[in-house]
Amino acid sequence: MSIAGMWKYVCFVLVFQFVFREGESVTFIKPKGVVRNLIVSTNNGYIQGRTKTTYNGKTFWAYQGIPYAKPPIGNLRFRASEPSMPWKGVLDATEEGQTCVETIPGNSDVTVSGYEDCLYINVYAPENPQNTSLLKPVLIWIYGGAFIFGNSSSEFYGPDNFLDRDIVVVTFNYRVGIFGFLSTMDMESPGNYGLKDQNLALKWVQLNIKNFGGDKNSVTIAGQSAGAASVFYHIASPKSEGLFNNAIANSGSSLCSWSYQRNPKRIAFDVGLAVGIKTKNTEDLVARLRKTDIEELKKASRLIVLLFVPQTDREGFPFGPSIEPYHRDAFLTNTAFSSFEKGNFNRVPILTGVNTLETMFFDVVFDLIRPLNILYDLSPGSLPSSEMNIKTAEERRKAGLAIKKLYFKSGSYIEATKKELFEYTSDERFIRPIRKTVQLVSRYTQLYFYVFSYVGDYGLTVLEGILDSRPVHGVPHLEEEAYVWKRSPVPHPEGLDKLTLLRVMQMWSNFIKTSNPTPLRDDLLQGVVWPQVRSPKNITYLEIDKDLSIKYNYRQMYMEYWDKLYKIYGHRPYSTY
Repeated sequence: MSIAGMWKYVCFVLVFQFVFREGESVTFIKPKGVVRNLIVSTNNGYIQGRTKTTYNGKTFWAYQGIPYAKPPIGNLRFRASEPSMPWKGVLDATEEGQTCVETIPGNSDVTVSGYEDCLYINVYAPENPQNTSLLKPVLIWIYGGAFIFGNSSSEFYGPDNFLDRDIVVVTFNYRVGIFGFLSTMDMESPGNYGLKDQNLALKWVQLNIKNFGGDKNSVTIAGQSAGAASVFYHIASPKSEGLFNNAIANSGSSLCSWSYQRNPKRIAFDVGLAVGIKTKNTEDLVARLRKTDIEELKKASRLIVLLFVPQTDREGFPFGPSIEPYHRDAFLTNTAFSSFEKGNFNRVPILTGVNTLETMFFDVVFDLIRPLNILYDLSPGSLPSSEMNIKTAEERRKAGLAIKKLYFKSGSYIEATKKELFEYTSDERFIRPIRKTVQLVSRYTQLYFYVFSYVGDYGLTVLEGILDSRPVHGVPHLEEEAYVWKRSPVPHPEGLDKLTLLRVMQMWSNFIKTSNPTPLRDDLLQGVVWPQVRSPKNITYLEIDKDLSIKYNYRQMYMEYWDKLYKIYGHRPYSTY
């Protein structure tokens, strides 16, 4: 050994003796050098992170790519995730872990990428965990992506804004698509593995967050779109009881029709057919799918998404949450609608809301399928949601004609303007079900409702490649996240965009810290006090525009019309709304 090598070895030994208990066996997992003040202990072993800075110049401590579960491969494919095994030594936690398999619909094609070994968690601390005296509130983020794509990349979900406000941020990967939600509706593959991954990540936080300077008794879960629906599934599931104290759900709910898969068993067998498995036996199907090469399953995922995403309005996203048979690991055995209506859910303070024109996000898709809209004119009964449980074809036709009369001035779906289409589909897929969630849940717990209507240039930075300009005035799906997360390499906003970001972050941070978005009158917030919803018939909400204002009963005429349609034509039980 050279003198330099010997000296390096001695330095390592001295550091180990200082950091670890005497006599403990230590094996470096990724020996890049030990930095004592970057090491944190977890329930599985020691990890070393790195320091970074926010765009405002604040130093923070980043611990990335920490395994929170065993790799869900081999015999663990299509099973509930299991806690990670302990390791010896110091784990290099300076880079994000690889992402889960994602099936990403584009404007002209569907692409598939990612890995099965993907269950990694990231923790970002605003202070050195070794020196933190007062434990800080924690935000756990659940990404969206239609339950078929998405990941926790800090390039998209940069934690800077929360770290600048002294909040510990946790992000993580969970399984989506085939690997996250394949269900045979029996014990061969009961499904909801993505939700179970999320649940295991919440448990990991409870066990470990104190060592990062976080308070396990002050945890807020938050998400957007499918992540927001996931938040409401955790609110509904007894499995997540006690794992969080507040919840934030942006533009999504477990009552949205797209968030619940009604026929997962059929899709599971279609996956089998796509990889050459011809069987009617679920045990045989799942056993053979566990042995199928991942590349073949990726091809199958692309095919299934191409075939079934157009049916989302009827049956939900092709791979999404579904009801399980009752068993020890079951996450969802009752519909969220039933849980919310009866008050059988985790009653924590909730902050939730919508954007004004959610489905403008799909403008390119709407243009591509516009010729097919003639089907809604030829068959008006195709318009009402299948979740209304209308009994006869004639009643469906009457309900469909009533919907066209309400939304389309021409009386024709194919001749509808873009704004009319966006308003109808936004109401149907987002605003109506989220409003129903608010009505049901606010009877039992503290809930704050918002409508994001601020139209700024900065908002479109999160929609690059999806929506480069606004075809009509309004705020599409995802846009509000520009005012929550730091995007790389997008510069910091200026002017009204910056003011909007500061206001959103002040309210969101207040809620994370105090369970109230406006605990005190604040000049930044124009002295507005955001009241919680106290009446399901008179829903108060905060409109977030160039100014903040308190209003009542968003899109009242349309929502009351839907109430009337449900009263005349709908039949219980409802699984979504």
